[in-house]
Amino acid sequence: MKTGQPLLLIFLFVFSFLMPWEIVGYGPLIGPAAGQNLSLQEATGFRFLGQIGQGEWDAWDVAVSGDQVFVADQTAGLRAIDISDLSTPVEIASDGPYAANGVAVANGHVYVAGGWLHIYDISQLPNLDEVGTYKDGHPGKYAVDVVGNLAFLAASDGLHIVDVSDPTAPELEGFLATPQGGAFYDVDVDGQYAYVAEGGPFDAYEGLRIIDISIPSAPVLTGSSEDLDGTISEGVSVLGQYAYVTTWDGGLHVIDCSDPSAPTEIDSVNPAGTDREVAASGTLNVAFVASDPIAAVDISDPTAPSLLDSYDTPGRGRGLTTVGPLVFVIDEFDGMIILLFRDQQLYLPTIIR
Repeated sequence: MKTGQPLLLIFLFVFSFLMPWEIVGYGPLIGPAAGQNLSLQEATGFRFLGQIGQGEWDAWDVAVSGDQVFVADQTAGLRAIDISDLSTPVEIASDGPYAANGVAVANGHVYVAGGWLHIYDISQLPNLDEVGTYKDGHPGKYAVDVVGNLAFLAASDGLHIVDVSDPTAPELEGFLATPQGGAFYDVDVDGQYAYVAEGGPFDAYEGLRIIDISIPSAPVLTGSSEDLDGTISEGVSVLGQYAYVTTWDGGLHVIDCSDPSAPTEIDSVNPAGTDREVAASGTLNVAFVASDPIAAVDISDPTAPSLLDSYDTPGRGRGLTTVGPLVFVIDEFDGMIILLFRDQQLYLPTIIR
């Protein structure tokens, strides 16, 4: 570190907190690449920022768009939260009640997976306007990912590919049943493939399915990585050639998908607890795992993942997502918790008058 940098850092941080300015975001200031000499213990860890819904929500998933957070709640349906002040998130709208399991934001709309797929126009918040619904006669949708004009639903009977080019009239484009009669619990679409976490029945199968969706009307199972340690595979997040899959009691599994027809588990790490959703961040080279406690796993070398830090919540982590260094966590008993994760870089608040 150059002479004078420590004093500059101290001055900038103190100055930003003393002046009546507003923190609007975080950006990297310095890091190992800039020649500083910081240990992980000094620079890595979770920091609590804010919370909402303590002891009141039964939430499962979360998605972020700008200053709004959208939460899928098992009893209340959809919740819309304003996070313009990260320390004091405020609920500004809701729609329900119904059982909501998964949520995604795309194309100016929110997509909620529950018994069915619910589509909301969010252009006029705080008004939540449900503009379309996809029903197929088989309730039980657990997760949703939206790419372009297609919504991909991980469901109890398989993968539903829904055309949402007209949000008011969503239509089934393609479908692939679960190969062994289990359920698809999570889905992450990357390129021409949908990566799906599957579990059951009766713990007979837990693993990853890779589905070719290049022809959405005719999805094809391309490859599988089966019998991962644990019980049910509940979460999947894809980064580069690797898929990160969580299993109940079995931890986080790193699967090399460079050959989609033959995905291969290369390593795993068990943060302890019941592992549910996972979000891999290429910016931080960290996979965040919703568990008890919340875990941050170093994936800078995917062949040797290691636990960096953990954050204990009152209940168990159910869902999470990341935006830069911010981690939005859904806790089983305590609503939504907003955390800042500091990695090897230091993050300086972006401030305006």
